[in-house]
Amino acid sequence: MLTVMHSKRVSLEWVFWSAAVLLLAATDPHRPPLVDLCMWKYVGYASCPGCGLGHALAYLLNGDFLSAIDAHPLSPFAAGVILLRIKTLWPRRSESSPKNGSS
Repeated sequence: MLTVMHSKRVSLEWVFWSAAVLLLAATDPHRPPLVDLCMWKYVGYASCPGCGLGHALAYLLNGDFLSAIDAHPLSPFAAGVILLRIKTLWPRRSESSPKNGSS
């Protein structure tokens, strides 16, 4: 498992969600993806709610709120849930450790 300063442990889930948000923020939702991982498209469906949500989150992270709502109406809610989960998983210093050098 990954460790951070002060022996804080970072969960694999935190790494996953943080990397996903950073990758979505770095993408251009107006362009087609370099790699398409959507299994629905491989089996013949034209659209997928997951793809819409991925595009919507990318629009949100790039500041295009109206396009995000157009791509998926629940995207602000999903973004809030993901960001809250990242905040919840962020490692904290344990309560039993000394603060500011005092014992």
